[in-house]
Amino acid sequence: MVAAAQQALATALAGTKWQGRVFLVGGAVRDELLGKPLPDDLDYMVEGDALGLAAELFQSGVASNEPVVYPRFGTAMVMVHGTRIELATARKDNYEPNSRKPVVEAGTREEDARRRDFTVNALFRDVVTGELLDPTGRGIGDLGSRILRTPSDPVLTLRDDPLRALRAIRFKYQLGFAYDSALREAIVQESERLKIISHERIRDELNKIMTLDDADEAWQDLFDFGLLQIFAPELAAMVGVTQGDYHDADVWHHSRKALRNTAGQANFIRWAAWLHDIGKPLTRTVQKGRIRFFGHETVGANMAADLLQRLKFSQREIAPIATLVRQHMRFMGVPQITPTVARRLVRDVGELVEPLLAVCDADAGALKVGVRRFDPQTVRDAISALGEPPSQVGFDSPLSGAEIMEITKLPEGPMVGQVKTWLGELVVRGELPPGDLESAKNRLKSAMRNATEWRLITSEEKSDE
Repeated sequence: MVAAAQQALATALAGTKWQGRVFLVGGAVRDELLGKPLPDDLDYMVEGDALGLAAELFQSGVASNEPVVYPRFGTAMVMVHGTRIELATARKDNYEPNSRKPVVEAGTREEDARRRDFTVNALFRDVVTGELLDPTGRGIGDLGSRILRTPSDPVLTLRDDPLRALRAIRFKYQLGFAYDSALREAIVQESERLKIISHERIRDELNKIMTLDDADEAWQDLFDFGLLQIFAPELAAMVGVTQGDYHDADVWHHSRKALRNTAGQANFIRWAAWLHDIGKPLTRTVQKGRIRFFGHETVGANMAADLLQRLKFSQREIAPIATLVRQHMRFMGVPQITPTVARRLVRDVGELVEPLLAVCDADAGALKVGVRRFDPQTVRDAISALGEPPSQVGFDSPLSGAEIMEITKLPEGPMVGQVKTWLGELVVRGELPPGDLESAKNRLKSAMRNATEWRLITSEEKSDE
């Protein structure tokens, strides 16, 4: 569809006033020259009125939708053969010192190239003739040398849009490039400037970084350049936090290894692997010469949720990540995955069983060489041995709170919840069939007749069961 869209534009503009004034720009030109597949959306720079061109494309039937326009920036979006096309008037930008929103003025092709982030993204290809243009005079050379360099002074480029520092890190690992030395120095010098960037934009860039196999290397650069400390100081706090026993790395490098171990997996799994020990700096203690991190998984789950919320992730995205962080110690010290352990696991994490196994496996694989105390296949086998694919609801109490109150005559309150939890535990231990109402009623009535057992079930103090 992308090739069809390009051909449709070339045919529509050939021989018109637009010929020689419309150019494919940005990542599409760069990736084409690198032999990479084109993205499913294309950006074009227009010397002239981009909004007027968009209107003409729609009126002539080349574009399938009425243009979505952004007059302030001189841009318009249309769909051509199912491909999203963005047309932008050639421009120059002027930024206020404490704002990311530029004052936009019409500009020349050369001025448009100089306002872009990197020289390799400032290459233009004529939409009709296919001629390749390099207005900065350095883009083609930098592409061949695999160098990330800004078209203008890197300090000014980063001051204009500090998010370009994160983009530089992403492109380095996405494309296998190296930083120009002046760019590297400018990122460090201007790191504090990142504070003016919205958390939403930072989040979007971090999510792109998390898709890269070398995401852990990118996070190291974020720390080394002083950027991480701006938006996630709790992650920077992991650096240098020593561990004992099964570890040969501090919390930071251990977490980096765990993240690398999840390469190619879904982003929420990668985030969970990266954040799984975020609670360790706050929970580190030394007892009888041993380094301990009591409750770090619970503290860490809350910290992970707070960080992701600050970065404007949705609650739907945050919930599974926090659950995986909270549960990542699930198999620590469990010598055998019994049916009870398997049922309790399914009850507590439901459809997150496989993601949890991925996180636990990544964590175990990041321990000291020669130490490996977790085999995910034993868990899968134990769950399979339960028979039919179990459901999370199936291992809850067969009786609702209302049914429990009807049988026991208890008033609404904590005791009803304790009875419900007790029934759920009987299901988990295999002493009650999942969903069997009659068996649950009979078992509850039997417990009520046993004064000692009933006191244990309804006591406000926890039993050792």
